[in-house]
Amino acid sequence: MNDLLSHAEIEAAAERLRAYLEPTPLIRSAYYSAQMRANVYFKLEMLQPTHSFKVRGAFNAMLSLPPEQRQRRRVAQGRPGGRARLRHFAHRRFRRRSGSCGTVLDDG
Repeated sequence: MNDLLSHAEIEAAAERLRAYLEPTPLIRSAYYSAQMRANVYFKLEMLQPTHSFKVRGAFNAMLSLPPEQRQRRRVAQGRPGGRARLRHFAHRRFRRRSGSCGTVLDDG
């Protein structure tokens, strides 16, 4: 089984996310560019709302759900921790309740 995404899948995910997330800024590092004798850029994911690139995966997972599943009021995340926090952020953007391991994470 090939776990790599195709270019078309990456482009489709980017299109789905465009309405919900700002592009992540890139900055050129003068120091590392000089050291490597090439342009080196840092992608500043810490400027995303959850300070992580994982917010893209959480939003993409929700946006990839079939319409009938997306319409449900509650979607549960089986694993606690960082991913559950990111999915919670995505649920709040979609005005849905979210839960993780049976715990309601929002006030609504």
